[in-house]
Amino acid sequence: MLKDLKNTYHIKHNKGVVKMIRTLTEWEFVDRMLKESFSYEGSAALFNYLEELEDDCGEQQEFDPVSLRCAWAEYRTVAECCADYGDDINNLWDLQQNTQVLEFLGGIIINTEF
Repeated sequence: MLKDLKNTYHIKHNKGVVKMIRTLTEWEFVDRMLKESFSYEGSAALFNYLEELEDDCGEQQEFDPVSLRCAWAEYRTVAECCADYGDDINNLWDLQQNTQVLEFLGGIIINTEF
């Protein structure tokens, strides 16, 4: 069974800021990421990666769809991705040597912060 990602809400009251965590299901994550121009398959691949990262690190991930959209990019093909990164990136191996690559049926998602 999948563990859900956590979404932190900050609520102000007279004693300061209190954090409230809301659990996101995979469906809620995918639905929200569809609005950020990710495909269903790409969103599911990203959810699974973040879920594994939570398990490996033992820390909950905060869900910030805008931050995720800025940090990750989805491409239909490796060639399409390589075209965006110039002469240094020519194939999947080059990508994998420089950044995190998530492969899924229908494309790839890369971490753009490299």
